[in-house]
Amino acid sequence: MKRSAYAIVLLSVLGLVSVDAMAQRKPPGSEAGKMTASGGRRPKVVEKPETPVENEDDDSIMVLRDIVYSTAQGKDGESIGLKLDVAFPKTTNGKPLPVVVYIHGGGYKTGSKSDGLELIKLFAQGKYFAVSIDYRLSDVAPFPAAIYDCKAAIRFLRANSKDLGIDSNRIGVFGHSAGGHLSALLAVSSNDRAFEGNLAPKSESSAVKCVVDVSGPIDFLAFNEETRKRTLAAWLGTDKETYEKNAEAASPLTYIDSEDPPILIIHGVDDKIVPIEHAIKFNKALKEAGVKARFFVKDNSGHMINDADTLTMISHFMDKHLRGAAGAVFEDKVRNTEFGKNLMNEDSQKEPPASQPVVPVDPGDS
Repeated sequence: MKRSAYAIVLLSVLGLVSVDAMAQRKPPGSEAGKMTASGGRRPKVVEKPETPVENEDDDSIMVLRDIVYSTAQGKDGESIGLKLDVAFPKTTNGKPLPVVVYIHGGGYKTGSKSDGLELIKLFAQGKYFAVSIDYRLSDVAPFPAAIYDCKAAIRFLRANSKDLGIDSNRIGVFGHSAGGHLSALLAVSSNDRAFEGNLAPKSESSAVKCVVDVSGPIDFLAFNEETRKRTLAAWLGTDKETYEKNAEAASPLTYIDSEDPPILIIHGVDDKIVPIEHAIKFNKALKEAGVKARFFVKDNSGHMINDADTLTMISHFMDKHLRGAAGAVFEDKVRNTEFGKNLMNEDSQKEPPASQPVVPVDPGDS
């Protein structure tokens, strides 16, 4: 299917616009050319999102905001919609697209899907169906709500894969900090029913094809008492017994086995929020289990890693495992632009030492 046609069908599936209205669209800027939300078949768990928008930077893709992928219990017991944003190419060769999902960071207490908007636009230009998701933060629901939500988002995509024109066997996930942790936990817990939760849709698998963890905390038992009380208590529990029980359950180290998908770990050597020892332990455990893991240490980098080299590395990793074409886009639009140059940090990459002791350090807004 050519993807001006694909865009029309997808908008109709999500209940955003009628096929007839889309077919009669005039060029952007004309009043008659504005999209309207009328009619169309849509998946059962989808509510009407905001009006879809063209990407102002690249007219080859479309961005849709605030699509509800499931409903969950809020802080006061009310039902709340869990939302995601998507970006996708308007034209394609008719084959199902690979999917890349971004999970934002923020210490499980801040952040939103909007943090990944520019990234998913770039992936969409590389022929991906690119997604950025929201999940319940600690002021709404403590652990394990966030991982329940992330898994529900993957199940939503897989359940609606035919209508969305995506390949359910090619779903990759990446995130930074808290998002890196949730990505890693998604990777290693795909066979653990305890983490699936009860959110709709329930019938599909939440397994993913590959994962990138950037600066994610991996061992919550490694943090000291002060850090636990000040930073992590709202998410993992205020009393020691509850915290330690949840800390072990939330740690990806607990679930690693040989069936886990390929994982790329990226961590700053000078990270004072989530010490690099977390990544070292994760890499060591993955390799001992026979998992295909790659680990890149970013010299002269702290917790926040968003330089052009790293973003381009992530895009090539996704292309390798999902057979997309984002690497060339990132090479061109991140590396070789003023935007990319401003982000550039001439870090070298090196293999880490075999092991180091874990130092209890404040994870801050991880």
